[in-house]
Amino acid sequence: MAMRTELTEQERRAKTFEQKLARLRATPEERSRILTSAPLFDYESWVREAGPATPDELAEMEKLLREREEERLQSLAAEEQCTRLGE
Repeated sequence: MAMRTELTEQERRAKTFEQKLARLRATPEERSRILTSAPLFDYESWVREAGPATPDELAEMEKLLREREEERLQSLAAEEQCTRLGE
C-alpha cells in the first residue's frame, strides 16, 4: 500500500496555524530563532495565490468600511461634544 507524502491544502493550513500558535507560546529567544529561520512574507506571491476578491467579499469589505466610517464620525462627534463641555 502506497503512502501519501503530500499534504492536502487543509492539512498545510492546519500545520501553518499550529506553527503560528507555537510562536505565541514561545519564549523571546525561541521566537527570535523561529522568526529568523522563517521565510520573509512575499506579498506578490500572496496576491497571486489569493486572487481577486469575489463580489461577496467586496460587498463585505464595503459594509465593514461603511460601519467603520460611521464609528469614526460618531467618535469625532463625541470628542467634539466633550471639548465643548470642557470650555
